[in-house]
Amino acid sequence: MNNINLFETDEKAEIKRNVAFILSTYKYSCAMARDFGLAARFIDKPNSRAESIARDEIEQAIKEYEPRAEIDEISFTYENNRLYPIIKLKG
Repeated sequence: MNNINLFETDEKAEIKRNVAFILSTYKYSCAMARDFGLAARFIDKPNSRAESIARDEIEQAIKEYEPRAEIDEISFTYENNRLYPIIKLKG
């Protein structure tokens, strides 16, 4: 992961950072915000089902926690049987 600047002055960079943080956080892992992040219901599911569930979770989490971000496209790649989302934002 790239270095993260917590004091961004560029709004696009701030939105990108926030989306990356949302996607790297599992629900129930933040003590004061248990619903923050992804529920990870897609783990151990067949690939096509995992992609569908992950896409839904990603869209919902970004809509709720970073509404300034507009998703252009969500695709997936696999490495060693692990699912990795690729999110392209508009703008």
